[in-house]
Amino acid sequence: MNYKLTRRFSFSGNFIYRTGRPVTFPVGNYEFGGNEFVLYSDRNQFRIPDYYRLDLGFNIEGNHKIKKFAHSFWTISVYNVLGRNNPYSVFFVSQDGDIKALQSSIFAIPIPSITYNFKF
Repeated sequence: MNYKLTRRFSFSGNFIYRTGRPVTFPVGNYEFGGNEFVLYSDRNQFRIPDYYRLDLGFNIEGNHKIKKFAHSFWTISVYNVLGRNNPYSVFFVSQDGDIKALQSSIFAIPIPSITYNFKF
């Protein structure tokens, strides 16, 4: 979504939603011929949790003179405004004979930024 408040000020928002990716989980283990093996679920039987995030931005443009060499603007934005701990991937670790699922996430907090842009 983009909304132009005036000629110099604009607001932008971006909402992203994705269903969780399909994944094959280990569901148990068994022993055969003195060796231990992992038993997996059917292919892509499970899904990691859904992913969603909200990004917001506010743009401040310079003057709009046509014969100006370069046009510039500032952007003040926040990535992941909701601070959601979105799952990026799931991996499995064997500890003391048990298999545990661990979730990795990236940027589980809101990340503010200020950017200066110019175009010529």
